[in-house]
Amino acid sequence: KHVLNIFKSFKTPREYKAEDIERLSQEAITTAKKYGYFDVKVKPIAKVKMLKSDYYQYAYTFYIDLGKRYENGNTVIYGNNHTLEHSIQYMASVDKYYSSEEERQAVKNLEESAIFDAVDLKTFLNKKDKKVDRLIELKEAKRGFFRANVGYNTQKRLIFEGSLNWADLFGTPAMGMFDYNVSSLNTSYKIGVSDKFLFSKKYLGDVFYERDFEIHNSYYLVSKGINLNLGRRLGRFYTINVGYSNDRNYVYNAPLQDNGYSNQENVSFNLVRDYKNKDINPTKIGYDIVTFTKSLKTGYNSFNINTYYLIHIIDKVFYSFKFGFGAENDGLIYQRFFLGGLKDMMGYNFEDIGSPEGGKYYGFFRNEIDFPIKSPFNLSLFTDTGNVTNRFSDITKNLKQDAGIGVFVYTPIGPVRFDVAKPLTKIPSVQSSIKYYISIGYFY
Repeated sequence: KHVLNIFKSFKTPREYKAEDIERLSQEAITTAKKYGYFDVKVKPIAKVKMLKSDYYQYAYTFYIDLGKRYENGNTVIYGNNHTLEHSIQYMASVDKYYSSEEERQAVKNLEESAIFDAVDLKTFLNKKDKKVDRLIELKEAKRGFFRANVGYNTQKRLIFEGSLNWADLFGTPAMGMFDYNVSSLNTSYKIGVSDKFLFSKKYLGDVFYERDFEIHNSYYLVSKGINLNLGRRLGRFYTINVGYSNDRNYVYNAPLQDNGYSNQENVSFNLVRDYKNKDINPTKIGYDIVTFTKSLKTGYNSFNINTYYLIHIIDKVFYSFKFGFGAENDGLIYQRFFLGGLKDMMGYNFEDIGSPEGGKYYGFFRNEIDFPIKSPFNLSLFTDTGNVTNRFSDITKNLKQDAGIGVFVYTPIGPVRFDVAKPLTKIPSVQSSIKYYISIGYFY
């Protein structure tokens, strides 16, 4: 299939160039080898027809013999003192047949486990048995470590994040963790165990206890409880997750009917696609998450979809869009929807749209175009459109809109941005004014 796609993308008829024939042959061989066909042979045969004086038509037929596909053979691992070898084997496991993509994924799995500082994987062809053997050299990281991050944005102001981790629990990829986060809008901590490779490269899971205090536009929330998540990777970029949570929540300073204690026991399902062509300052991003949540105690159900795409247009010009939609029923104030602030409607204050009681439905769409102005600075122009309502039929009525401009610089930690946004639609009882934001990174 992949070899055929090379020929399908090669537009004909075209002016004859001998190097094109050589390039097609080499690309076919290179592609076949990526999928384990190391004995591939390509033979182009030409037929020449004179159409008129000094004008010839060349018709090429490519005969391709893929040969036998090589299987994955033995894996030899060294450099591990604490991590059990079978744990490494299932993090770096591959399918029956060799492919270079599987090898890259195996290295990525080992690196993402946070157990190793360095990973080196070499492959060796066993042409006699038609197999590919592997040699994996590892350098184990410190098993216990502390991380601290300090950041700032105009919505949360100063942000501190600290985590204490113990990697390689019992010789497995499981990690014990204690996380603490504080900003002007929330304070939270959680303690638990996370495993990105739950006895297989395809499964992941975590269980933790979390306590959270949140300041919202029209209420305060104190929440504590247990969360359990199990996930399965569906290829390199897709993950499906099943979650369970049992929380005790306390709301105050809210509209009267929502104040007080509530116990929540929910199950959730979500499907995530997360693609970036580079980890730092990518030029192509595709992110989608679809979530369904159901209460086991009340009639509460919710559905949410969020999408973000970054697309390269020409030269250093990029277009991005973000879309969100949500629906719920029978939810308390902290389960309903609001818009406004850094992540969505930037022309409005945090959670202005939907205040004070929130809505059962929301819709949101952002358009943005980015282009260079003078090195190292880039300019962005964006518009936001969205609404929060209690009836689905009203979601396109009285839409709120804003427009803005931003200046940003690409850095090793992502784009550092300064944005200015102005609301174009007035909201009764909400003061309209220009909003300013400083931020780092991409906001899905």
